[in-house]
Amino acid sequence: MSDFADLVTTASSAKSGMELIKNLTKLGQESLTPAYILLDIDMPLMDGLQFLKQLEKIDLPSTFKGVVVVSAGGHNGQKEELLSSPKLKKFVKKP
Repeated sequence: MSDFADLVTTASSAKSGMELIKNLTKLGQESLTPAYILLDIDMPLMDGLQFLKQLEKIDLPSTFKGVVVVSAGGHNGQKEELLSSPKLKKFVKKP
């Protein structure tokens, strides 16, 4: 059995977020698609809402369960707009 840490993939910048969208579009393989994506709202170049909108355009395998937003953001109606996404499973506000 593999170590849990081996199953976790991180994308820590907006460039990586854009690359993740690009890679998810190409993958089409259940074994390479993450089950969950942890996402922040406030990122440069591509914010969390833009990421979610792009993600909604991708046909993901059934192994993908959804997005969990973990953010100190969520102001000016952002949270409500994020919650309208069918890919969003949970919004967790950081202290």
